[in-house]
Amino acid sequence: MEEFKSAALLFSFFAPSSWTISLLLSGMYKTAEKKHLIFLLLGATIAYILTYAKFEGHLQFYTSFFTIQALVVPLLFPLFYLYFKIITSEKMVYNWKYYIHFVMPLTLSFAYFVVSKIWMDSEEESKFMFSILHSHPESGTKFVFGYYLYSFGRLYYLASSIFYLLLITRCYSRYKALIINIFPSDQTKELNWIKGVGILFLAVAIFNTIIHYMRNNDLASQNALIAFSYITFGSFFWIIGLFGFRQPQIYNIEVVEKTELFPSNIRISKEEIHDYLQNSKAYLNAEINIYHLCNTFKTNRTYLSAEINNQFQKNFRTLINSYRIEEAKSQIVSAKKKNQIISFEQIASDCGFNSYSSFLRVFKGAEGISPSEFYKTY
Repeated sequence: MEEFKSAALLFSFFAPSSWTISLLLSGMYKTAEKKHLIFLLLGATIAYILTYAKFEGHLQFYTSFFTIQALVVPLLFPLFYLYFKIITSEKMVYNWKYYIHFVMPLTLSFAYFVVSKIWMDSEEESKFMFSILHSHPESGTKFVFGYYLYSFGRLYYLASSIFYLLLITRCYSRYKALIINIFPSDQTKELNWIKGVGILFLAVAIFNTIIHYMRNNDLASQNALIAFSYITFGSFFWIIGLFGFRQPQIYNIEVVEKTELFPSNIRISKEEIHDYLQNSKAYLNAEINIYHLCNTFKTNRTYLSAEINNQFQKNFRTLINSYRIEEAKSQIVSAKKKNQIISFEQIASDCGFNSYSSFLRVFKGAEGISPSEFYKTY
């Protein structure tokens, strides 16, 4: 089990570090979301190499860089939240509120530095680290203050994991509600992988609670708990790295900013929207989104979304997909009348769906039967 624990600790370091290197070598660090992903993975890399040193007995190395770990560990959850917020936001989120998330980790790290590197000499620092690792505070003002500071840091880390889990959940719910008014069904926009990450995030929070409430000297003997905990941590960052690496940019920021400049007081009728879609057949374009219509009608996204919802009693996604389904039905009927061999995959592509599975799901949701059943019953 000792070897299993060591392997798990190495995996928790390898998972984020490998994706950090991949992102840097691929040149993807030039976009804002990929920069934040690299910062997140780099922070995890630093945190887990120091954790490896802690559990494998390299205490001198761990002591030397403890203040760095005290900084990067509390930063991991806010960095993940901010990364997710950036990839799901129409506009850049850089403002004063953005930096609030870094205040407490920076404050804690600075406090650790003052206590262990300035207030204490090297011998006292070693005794202090020994005391917190064995959950046995030394007597004396410096040691007692340092121990309470360490205990506060642990409580803050636990509280922040729960806090940021709630923030990410809220952010994801808002995003899901927003994109149905912007994009038709598109798997690259759905971010379904976040659900799996969310489950792992919860597991990480649970393991963190167990680990942080156990005394360090008791924890050191729990090889199985350490192993499974750090396999979970490593898996969490491996999945973030994998899907973050693959995730394309959701919004074209230049297009968003351009359409935001359009006025919101232009009256657009239901007939105008219908005639445009019917005549141009813009819905057949798999890449269509509401910004295309904003450019056509010279109005902003917020206003046009509201008009579509009010006038059609449908969101943008449902509206576009309704035209696509009517087109698909027309093609199926035409092919049957001509006794032609039919390819539902081709029809899905011709009608603007970017995947056959999306076509099946939307068709069955609209008609109550599958395309093949529609073909048979027509």
